Amino acid sequence: MTCPECGFALSGDERVCPRCLAPIDGRGEPKAAQVSRMPLPDEPRKGAPAIDMTEQMRRLMRGPLWTTRRLQLALTVFLLLVAAAVLGAAYWSVQRQDAAYYAARAAAHDDQGQYELARAGYLRSLAAEPDQAEVESKLGWVYLELGQPSLAIPHLDRAVLLDAELGEADRGLGIAYAEAGMNVEAEASLKRALQLDKDDKGALSTLGRVYYQQQRYEEAVEALEQVIDRDGQDAEALAYLGRALYALGRHDEAVHPLEAAFALDPNVDAVRAYLGRVWFALGRYDKALVHFRFLQAAKSDDPAWHAYVGRALYEQGDRTKAAPHLAHAVALAQADLVLGTANCSLAWIRYEEQRFEEAAALFQRALIVDPLDAEAMAGLGWCYAELERCSEALPLFEAALEIDPYSEQARAGAQACPAEPEVVAEEPQ
Repeated sequence: MTCPECGFALSGDERVCPRCLAPIDGRGEPKAAQVSRMPLPDEPRKGAPAIDMTEQMRRLMRGPLWTTRRLQLALTVFLLLVAAAVLGAAYWSVQRQDAAYYAARAAAHDDQGQYELARAGYLRSLAAEPDQAEVESKLGWVYLELGQPSLAIPHLDRAVLLDAELGEADRGLGIAYAEAGMNVEAEASLKRALQLDKDDKGALSTLGRVYYQQQRYEEAVEALEQVIDRDGQDAEALAYLGRALYALGRHDEAVHPLEAAFALDPNVDAVRAYLGRVWFALGRYDKALVHFRFLQAAKSDDPAWHAYVGRALYEQGDRTKAAPHLAHAVALAQADLVLGTANCSLAWIRYEEQRFEEAAALFQRALIVDPLDAEAMAGLGWCYAELERCSEALPLFEAALEIDPYSEQARAGAQACPAEPEVVAEEPQ
């Protein structure tokens, strides 16, 4: 028995065909259609016209195969490029945000004096976005604050190359060069900074210091006086102005800036030292001793301050107190210009004690340190004169007068040891 609809073999007791679900009556005839069914995949629906789709028609509907593939490939490439551009823009945006973030964090640490943290932040900002002139400049300044001018120079130089109008970078570069002892390069950078801003006090102050280091004292005074006219509380500028004036021998003018610098910061030993020297040069040995004694106590192993204390006491006429200071200075070292004067002062003390041999040895030591010391020459001449060695003393007095024509000691010695008359041999008769 088979299904009258689809011809499927039946066992005889089915009420519905297992294949097409057509109802089966007892005689093997299907019942009246009660349930509609879906046609099979390749079976045309009843009542629908059969469509004979040939291969040619299918190709016409799909279009040329090569055209479709080229279009798909072009579309794929286009989408990939768009995606790459979007990703690149997103990455660049994130990088810029990271650079700005780290720079801001570093600036906050910089303002708080946390220079190590600031250095790390600026470096990370530059790693995210390299060509940032301002960040390079700030990093260079951080290295200056850390006392590392050699590390500051490349960053400040890079900042100047990136932005020639960034005066802060030029000023920092000049300071870094100056601290590294590269005065020629420092001068060039500082002058560029002043061309950008003639009122840049920091650049002008450092330029004055550079002139001082180059022993261009007149130019140093001119630059530093401009700084002090704008800011009378600049202790460093005041100190260097006083030092420059002292080097020029303008001792009375040097007192005021040095005293002002000392009042602003009394803990700078260099200011104390020059202030003591200025008062000594002006004959105010009492004021000079205040500073010399302080430095002598603070630096007891430095013979210079023992020598200065001894010389000041000697000039005050206190030979008894001066002698041990001078002797101690001589014992600490033997080859210093300051100690040469200590030898000379101690020699005069021994001379006044009529210990002429010891005095002569000390004058000789002073001449070893400074062969052109007219006072030591005259003193040695007087020792020889007291030892009745006028033939050796007279050349020393004459040499001292050639160096210092106003030396009273040498002039008096030459008069005390007149030249021996020449002996004229009588002609045989």
